[in-house]
Amino acid sequence: MYLFAVFCYATVWASFSSCYAYRYAHSESIFYPGSYCDYCHHPLNFWQLIPILGFCLQRGRCYYCHHKISLHSTLVELTFGLYMLSLFASKAPHLWASLSIFCAWSLLLALSDYLTQSVPAFELYLGGLVLLTQKLSWPPLEPGCSLCFLVILVGATYLQLLGSGDLIYLGFLWASFGIQFLLATTCLASCLALCYFSLKKDRPTSLAFIPFLTTASFILLYFN
Repeated sequence: MYLFAVFCYATVWASFSSCYAYRYAHSESIFYPGSYCDYCHHPLNFWQLIPILGFCLQRGRCYYCHHKISLHSTLVELTFGLYMLSLFASKAPHLWASLSIFCAWSLLLALSDYLTQSVPAFELYLGGLVLLTQKLSWPPLEPGCSLCFLVILVGATYLQLLGSGDLIYLGFLWASFGIQFLLATTCLASCLALCYFSLKKDRPTSLAFIPFLTTASFILLYFN
């Protein structure tokens, strides 16, 4: 029963985050209008909005115009649902509850950044402040290492190698998890970004970095 509830929570949040990111990218209100088909703009019924199941019931095509539905949201829902299930099975309940706040916040920011290379300021600060109330810190490093890394982050932002949203997100990671987690996350995220960049044929001039930071932090949280 608990596993089913966790999976439902995760898929519903992933579905909401995908919708929020899409509307943020198109400067639409999250409250109005209701969900609709991207192609025929017909309003969707409740059963069509059920995460994963709605896609399967429609056989991957719009019920009204029969246009093929993008797999993006469904893949996000399934992946996030399975990840939160595996995290729930490997962590103590009180720790999982705190980590779920971080994961939900990071997913919403990552999807928004992926589509627009920017993040909504209100959600960035609100989620970060809520995260600060959780006790998630790793063992600290020496003050000298912390200062050096801070200088590197500020310098990268000044040179426009990092966006201000990336720096603020990293700052909340630092304050919530500690410098060790921040260093490990940044290094792994940089490696993932380099791999993505090297494998992509049409190489972009800039990359959304929060999706890589989120992926790296999810990996580290699961194995730590």
